[in-house]
Amino acid sequence: MAGDLLGGMAINNFWNNKQGDPNLAAWKAHAADLESRLQAAEEKQLFRDVAREATDMVLDMALKALAAANPASPLLDKNTRELMRRRHIASALAPKGYQFDIERGEVIGKNR
Repeated sequence: MAGDLLGGMAINNFWNNKQGDPNLAAWKAHAADLESRLQAAEEKQLFRDVAREATDMVLDMALKALAAANPASPLLDKNTRELMRRRHIASALAPKGYQFDIERGEVIGKNR
């Protein structure tokens, strides 16, 4: 029983000392800040995803209208649209220092 009592006292002393530790309070505040920032980033990503879905819906409607008005339009070809998209991505990322492989459709590096 004496061993249990001493173990309990040691745990109490440990937690009592930790409660007053300024580093612990700073880490708790830092963790809370990170959690808040993560939630804000997740919310922004949700809004971007929904906006992208809306853009896809509008694009589908525009493609249907284009197909009815001009069935020979090169914009109706999915491969042509994908190539245009990849070229735009490459040109938008280049000034930011990234290299984008148009054929593979992926970032291949960053200029240092």
